[in-house]
Amino acid sequence: MSSRSQALLIFAVTYVAYGAMYFARKPFSVVKGTLESEVGISRDALALIDSALLAMYAIGQLSLGVTVKALGSHAPLVLSFLFAGAFTAAVGLADSAILMGLFWGLSGLTAAAANPLFCIMLAETLPVSIRATALGVWSSCQQLGGISANVVSAMMLARYGWRSVFFTAGAVVAAFAPLLLAAMPRRSESGGAAQETQKKACGTPWYKVPGAVSVAVSYTLVKMARYCLMFWLPYFLARRVGMSAMRAGSASAMLDLGGMVGAVLTGIACDKFYGGATFAISRHLCFGTAVGFFCWTAASASMAQPPESMHLLAILLVGFCIAGPDGVLGGGSARMLVEYAGMQDDPTLAASVSAMINGCGSVGAVLQGILTTKLVETAGWDGLFLTLACALLLAGIMLRSAV
Repeated sequence: MSSRSQALLIFAVTYVAYGAMYFARKPFSVVKGTLESEVGISRDALALIDSALLAMYAIGQLSLGVTVKALGSHAPLVLSFLFAGAFTAAVGLADSAILMGLFWGLSGLTAAAANPLFCIMLAETLPVSIRATALGVWSSCQQLGGISANVVSAMMLARYGWRSVFFTAGAVVAAFAPLLLAAMPRRSESGGAAQETQKKACGTPWYKVPGAVSVAVSYTLVKMARYCLMFWLPYFLARRVGMSAMRAGSASAMLDLGGMVGAVLTGIACDKFYGGATFAISRHLCFGTAVGFFCWTAASASMAQPPESMHLLAILLVGFCIAGPDGVLGGGSARMLVEYAGMQDDPTLAASVSAMINGCGSVGAVLQGILTTKLVETAGWDGLFLTLACALLLAGIMLRSAV
């Protein structure tokens, strides 16, 4: 197979596979209202179950360097889909918040390897001249997967109940394990080369790569905002706006619809207007997302009962703007930082930087799980969105040193 054909195959397989991984993230947000009303799980307990997923996801990413050193980059991907699917399905068997938190957390732990390893694989495969466009297109799989997971979960909830949501989602994720086993390229190193790789891996700490710390902090804030919306929008639309559970689950897909368009256009605009400067365009989009949150808060606060269309438009706009920074900072940023610093001779440094940046992002996702319910209780939904606006403003400021 030619290098071009192999690159296209890797792009296509990883695109569909990582989109499917969102079936191991979205279902719980769709069934929250049902679990609260029918099973009797409190809002605080729901937030803790979310936090279990995110905390274990962060642990999985922070420990990814050790995992790759022990198993290579191929086996963790296959096992990630197999076990994430199994644990997602197991949530449907649980009858208590404790068991749900346990299985949901294990799903997050096993799913953590997918994004960093896919992005490094793509960054190494794609030509520099089209890398931003290609990664922008590729990152739209997150939104497409999110839309698909939301719609399918909402349909299963309405027709067969909340347990079926997790059974279906788990089967979708696990089905990609054999596909990846067959499609992913296999690498082999001689013993001497492997030893040399291990020696180089010990050379440079990730935080000494210029810009890595500021990107990690920025991504923490971006991920906090995006996961807050991803996990709580259906609940917000059902409880605050008054939609049915099925309609709220489907309507929340507007976040991913806007993000899918935003991710693709961000990549194209980066190559065409920014000369491939991905951090510069990400910085501007962070500011744009902050403006979107500010406008959403102002419009909502000025009306006694804002129309559904206003909320949907705001969700679409925020989804459009936040997708670019989320895809760039959590995707190919590690490889780019290493190349900008002239450190690409260290073959494992990009994986180390990627693991830490994504791990810090996962910490931000954990923080939203802890802070969201408290902010809503004390400051209301408008206070929450205002906080997210400030977070995105700070994220843009932090990227200044990486531009």
